[in-house]
Amino acid sequence: MTPAISIYAQSIKRNYDYTRNFYYRDSVYLNLLRNVEVKKKFEKLSSIWKIETMLTSSSSDIVNNSAYQNIIKLGPIALQFIIDDLKSNDALWFFALQSISGENPIKKEHQGIFSLMKQDWLNWAENNL
Repeated sequence: MTPAISIYAQSIKRNYDYTRNFYYRDSVYLNLLRNVEVKKKFEKLSSIWKIETMLTSSSSDIVNNSAYQNIIKLGPIALQFIIDDLKSNDALWFFALQSISGENPIKKEHQGIFSLMKQDWLNWAENNL
């Protein structure tokens, strides 16, 4: 059960939340700062994931790795970082991209062909990010 909060305290909290959301959402500086922080976190998690799965052949083990799952939890802000990594590396990012974006641009005839699957996602990114 939630403790009772006075109407006055509720009003203060509501005003604070509104003001914080208004300025935080529109702040270029805060958005850039958040982007830098998320990029650092992504790079750290990506590095851990690649090290922990470099000798793994099971795609299930690769995508269920805790660092990979934490990258997915970063949400849409991670999409560009994943695409940038995919451009220069042949890492198995397809599941993360689909989980975050809710999309699957891989053509049926490209399934199982890594280079074509990669190109489908890069094409998707050009049009959607």
